[in-house]
Amino acid sequence: MFEKEKTKENFLGALPKGVMLNLLLGVLAIVLTAAWGGPRINLPFWVSFSGFLLLLSLYFFVSIFCIKALPPRRMDREFVKSGPYKFVRHPMYGAIIFLLNPALALILRSWLMIIFIVPVYFFWRFLAGEEEIGLAKTFKEDYPSYQKEAGVFFPSLFKINKIVFASFWFVVLLIASLLFLNFNLFVDHFVVFDAQEIITQKEQPAEQNERKKSDIFKAFAPSNFALAENRFYATIFETSAKIDSPANQMPNQALVKRSSAQEGDSLTIAKLNLDAPLVFPTKNTEAEINKALDQGVIVYPGSSLPPDFGNLFLTGHSSVYFWDKTPYGKVFARLNELKVGDKISVNLGGFSYVYTVSAKQIVNPDEVKMVNPGNSHTLTLMTCWPLGTDKQRLLIDAKLEN
Repeated sequence: MFEKEKTKENFLGALPKGVMLNLLLGVLAIVLTAAWGGPRINLPFWVSFSGFLLLLSLYFFVSIFCIKALPPRRMDREFVKSGPYKFVRHPMYGAIIFLLNPALALILRSWLMIIFIVPVYFFWRFLAGEEEIGLAKTFKEDYPSYQKEAGVFFPSLFKINKIVFASFWFVVLLIASLLFLNFNLFVDHFVVFDAQEIITQKEQPAEQNERKKSDIFKAFAPSNFALAENRFYATIFETSAKIDSPANQMPNQALVKRSSAQEGDSLTIAKLNLDAPLVFPTKNTEAEINKALDQGVIVYPGSSLPPDFGNLFLTGHSSVYFWDKTPYGKVFARLNELKVGDKISVNLGGFSYVYTVSAKQIVNPDEVKMVNPGNSHTLTLMTCWPLGTDKQRLLIDAKLEN
C-alpha cells in the first residue's frame, strides 16, 4: 500500500496542491467580479467562446501529450526527457497556468482571473521548486544538467533558436508598448462593469424617429485608406458616389453663406470639459477631411449655419494612431457621456448658440443621414464607435434653444 501511494505521489507531483490553490484563486476572482460587478472582458460572445475553445483544446493536447510521455510505474527510476519534457520541465503545470486559466477567464469574462494568473504563477513556481528538490535527490547529477537545458513552464527559446527568441520578445515588447501608449482606449473598449452605462438602444423621443432624410447626402460609409494616411481609427466619410468624382467635390455650403471662418469659431461642451475649434473643409474629399480632422471638429460640407434654418453637422475623432500627434485625436472620445437635456454651445462669428441634446443613438455607417429639419435649427455630432473601432457611429442630436 505504501509503495502504491508513493508511486501515485511521484506521478502526480505537485499537481493536487497546485490545482487546489489554482481553484481557490479562481473562485476568489469570480466572487470578487460578481461582488464588484466587474471588471469584465468586453468582447462579443462568439469571440470569447472561440478563444475559450482554442485555449481549452491546446490545454488538453499538451496534457495528453504529457501523460503519454510519462511512465507511471517507473517514475521513481526513469528520468523522462522525451516529448514535451525535452523543452519544458513542467509542461502540464505550464498548460494550466497559461492555457486553462485564460480559457476560463474568457468564457467567464473576468479580468480578475487574468490578473490572478500572476500570483497563480508564483504559487506553481514554489510548488515546482519543492518537487524539483526531490527529483534532484533521486536523479542526482542528471537533473541539475537537465534544469539548465529546459525551462520551468515555458521552453527556453534562446537555447532552441536565437531568431525565434528575438522574434518572440520583439512581439511581446511591441504589444506591451501599444497597450501602454493606448491604455485609456484599451480600458474604455475592453473593460466594463455591470453598472456601467452601455448604449444599446436609441435615446430619442418617438417623433424623432420620423426624421425627414435629405436626398443630397446618402449614407456616409467608411472609406478604405492606406496605412500611410496615419489613421488607426478614422472618421472618414464618402457619399454614394466615388470620392474623386468631380460632382462630389462640392464646396462647403457653410462657406458659401459666410465668406470665411471667423477666428474663435468653436464647439464647447462644459459637461465634457471640451472646447475645440471648428474647422471648415472646403471639399468633402478624403484628403481634405483627413487634414481637417487633425485641426479640430469639422463642419461637414452641406451643413447649415445658424441663424439659417437647417442641420449643423459636426464630426471629430474618437481615436487615432498613437503616433498621430494631433491634439484633437480624441476630441469626441467622451461623447457617449452626453444625455438628453445636456447643453452644447456652438460659437460662431462672435455669437454663442446653445443647443439642448434631444437624442442619442448608435447606428451602422450606412444608416447615417444628413437631416433636413425644415423650419428649425438642429445640431448633429458624430464620431466612430465603440472607441478604438470604426464599426459603428455614435450620433448626438440637439435642438437650438429659443
